[in-house]
Amino acid sequence: FQKLIDQYPFSPYADEAELKIGLSHYQMKHYAEAIASLGDFEKMHPTSKQIELASYYLAMSHFDQIGRPDQDQTNTEQALQEFEIIERRYSETGFAALAHQQIAVCREMLARHQLLIGDFYYQRANYRAAESRLAELMQKWPDTPVGDKALYQLGTTLENEGKKYSAAQAYTAVVLH
Repeated sequence: FQKLIDQYPFSPYADEAELKIGLSHYQMKHYAEAIASLGDFEKMHPTSKQIELASYYLAMSHFDQIGRPDQDQTNTEQALQEFEIIERRYSETGFAALAHQQIAVCREMLARHQLLIGDFYYQRANYRAAESRLAELMQKWPDTPVGDKALYQLGTTLENEGKKYSAAQAYTAVVLH
């Protein structure tokens, strides 16, 4: 594909060759190269008929690098960002439905990450830091599968800080949900 681009840069097939280079990198699990190639394709060919495909595999290049919840979540954040763009821009395509599914996974992973950090601080009796992390989780991702556990943990944290009224509100919210 690179040879075709180098020899015939103005060929009608050059655009497709650029896309195929990015997709090839993705299939070989060379994610950094795939991200660079597909990102360049998006910038150079914003009106291409294949832009949805390029955008989806750009997001998947980040998504496939997501590790465990106790690891750095930069790729999760970047994948989430890319999938949200796909969902907004290409809402009438099948890629929007696929992106919606992946968004749910990314949101849950980010919530689990925050819950682990909050629990880490809670176990070390650093309740202010635990409260901050758990409150952020509840603000950003309350509807994730870990939302109820985080809300209960937030109540316990607030109770340990002596914030009885706020703790009671958190416990009441747990019961209601």
